[in-house]
Amino acid sequence: MIRCSTFLIAIGLVSSLTCETLFAARFVPVKVRLQGEVILEGSTTDDGRQDADAVWDLLKSLNLEETDAFRKLGVKPDAKVHTLDCSSEKIGLQPIQVDVAFGGVANSRALTIHRLGTESSGKLWRIASEDVDDLFDVRLIKRKDVVGSVEQL
Repeated sequence: MIRCSTFLIAIGLVSSLTCETLFAARFVPVKVRLQGEVILEGSTTDDGRQDADAVWDLLKSLNLEETDAFRKLGVKPDAKVHTLDCSSEKIGLQPIQVDVAFGGVANSRALTIHRLGTESSGKLWRIASEDVDDLFDVRLIKRKDVVGSVEQL
């Protein structure tokens, strides 16, 4: 009888942990906007325990897919690196906006992106790690997106 109840308790613990793991995933969408239009987008998941800094750093390894708005920019199909730019001669244009759910939002006048091989016919890009680092300190983060914030206690 003791062995049977111990076995049942063990099964209950395993199923409880499995359910917790299944429901702990947090969807993290990422959008890059130019002139208010989404030009690159992607997403990832995490377990919901990462703070805003860790979520922001996911940008360094996140693949972003072109949208129809991106294709209208006229980026050369064989370009391996491209710089999105809305600086000096285009004063008055909205800045490029990088929006990472749970990681913050940052604006920039220029953003370097790298094409990833030939995956999906060359429609995948990644933001340059240096740009992700540069935007780290200027991003805006909502209090609710910071793990351990007062609103979550």
